[in-house]
Amino acid sequence: IWFVCNDFNAAQTDFMYGTLPMGIEEQVTIWGYKATGALGNMIFRKYTIINKNKDKKTFQDMYVSMWTDSDNGDAGDDFNGCDVNLSLFYTYNALANDGQYGNTPPATGFDFFQGPIVKGDATDKAIFKGKYRTGYKNLPMTAHYFFIRGDATWGDPPQGVSQGAIEFYNLFQGKVGRTGLPFPDPVTGQGTAFALSGDPVAGTGWIDGMLHAPGDRRNGAASGPFNMAYGDTQEVVLAEIAAGAEPGIDRLGAVALLKFYDAQAQVVFDNFFNVPTAPDIPKTIAS
Repeated sequence: IWFVCNDFNAAQTDFMYGTLPMGIEEQVTIWGYKATGALGNMIFRKYTIINKNKDKKTFQDMYVSMWTDSDNGDAGDDFNGCDVNLSLFYTYNALANDGQYGNTPPATGFDFFQGPIVKGDATDKAIFKGKYRTGYKNLPMTAHYFFIRGDATWGDPPQGVSQGAIEFYNLFQGKVGRTGLPFPDPVTGQGTAFALSGDPVAGTGWIDGMLHAPGDRRNGAASGPFNMAYGDTQEVVLAEIAAGAEPGIDRLGAVALLKFYDAQAQVVFDNFFNVPTAPDIPKTIAS
């Protein structure tokens, strides 16, 4: 699937989060693979972002973000989490049994396979437009955030007013939307830009459920900051991944499988999908 969109018409965008158009064109390609294993359980999304600001302004301290309202089966019993090393954020079932999936609820998530490109060291290399570019690097996930429907402090950014844009920009920086303060890690007692970055499979670190009961969650990840001069282009690739919903795989097993799929697919992506195929089975003739 391929399409183009922009925010040039304020009448079409003013209900979003209360800000005027920036002047961004976005070209989107979405594709998947008919395959088994990791590639067969994800959909890739490539976003080509172009600064077409009418006043030719530079976008400063910009972030890209993917956020999702992943109703994982029954929407009222979800947890969120992230894996900083994988640049992965995900949703999984908080309870052993789900209203739709029973005792084999899946896990779903998104990964920044290719983050925004910025200048790096001479030894760095980044993926951009289907090839490696030396002296640059792709930014990873730099923040993970979540919000909870109806919560006074952790609720959804309001639509149609500029407060919504302020809260989302706080989230992009790894801060609580309503307060602008870093996410409070209940395990370390310190602020963090990566909410819920513990490991629910191992039961270590800050995992969902320590501060809030299961519920209707939304979560997202951001990558930045970076600047975009007028006419500049950024290219970001994410994958939407699903795992589980199979006999013998419980809610935490689905999280483990999701991470396994993610790690496998990142290697394939970094090699531009040039995956070696197994050789044909040789023919033998009995004598």
